[in-house]
Amino acid sequence: MDKLTQRLNEEMNSWIGDLVTNSDLSSEKLLKQYSYEYCIKEEIINYFSENIISDNFEEFLLDKEDTLSYLYVEYMKDDTANIHNEIEGFVSNLYYRLKAISKMP
Repeated sequence: MDKLTQRLNEEMNSWIGDLVTNSDLSSEKLLKQYSYEYCIKEEIINYFSENIISDNFEEFLLDKEDTLSYLYVEYMKDDTANIHNEIEGFVSNLYYRLKAISKMP
């Protein structure tokens, strides 16, 4: 495991630990409030564990105080990152596939 991926995993474990330890929310409310952030952060970690990036970019990221939070915030600021469009496309495609193989109106 490279330095960046190891650091991202450590930051994720710390974030999860802090959520559980420092929250007075019920488990259900914690899940509702943080599940999206958890999934996106996991995907960010997966990306860096499966892809090679330039040394300069890796050093830039390692210089950040909390790299995982930095990447998550940048993702959320990115106008192209719109989960609603993805789900809309998925549901539309699913409907047309099911319609083609069944007698759905």
